[in-house]
Amino acid sequence: MRGAPASGWRRRFGPAFVSTALADRAMWWSWQRCENGWAFEIAFRHPAIRDEFTGQPRIKAALDDAIAAGATVSVTARG
Repeated sequence: MRGAPASGWRRRFGPAFVSTALADRAMWWSWQRCENGWAFEIAFRHPAIRDEFTGQPRIKAALDDAIAAGATVSVTARG
């Protein structure tokens, strides 16, 4: 990330990702170290739950902050 190191972003927003994942019934989640920073991988039983997760105010704020700092943000469905 251009603005601040990715590890600082993870420390700042990581708790929001985990607590929101629990509240939104995540089946699984994990932080993965990537070449360019961090990835938060998460699995839900249904795509609609994923959409609810990404729509939560704390998650939107974290993603917006990453984008504003020049990071690449991707929310994808697999499976």
